[in-house]
Amino acid sequence: LIMKERYTLPFQIPITFKSSLLMVKLILIHTIIQTSTLIILEVLLLMMKDISLYHVTMVVFMY
Repeated sequence: LIMKERYTLPFQIPITFKSSLLMVKLILIHTIIQTSTLIILEVLLLMMKDISLYHVTMVVFMY
């Protein structure tokens, strides 16, 4: 039983590590996309100074 534990453990750790790395990558990509879109919207807001565009940015902030 102890030997079995020894053999299964090293195989389980890399899988969880890989999945956590993937999650971190996904979160990073998501945050980068979100921030970039927000920056673009803010630039448009500054350029146009439109009320409707301001509402669009508020909607984006809500999500």
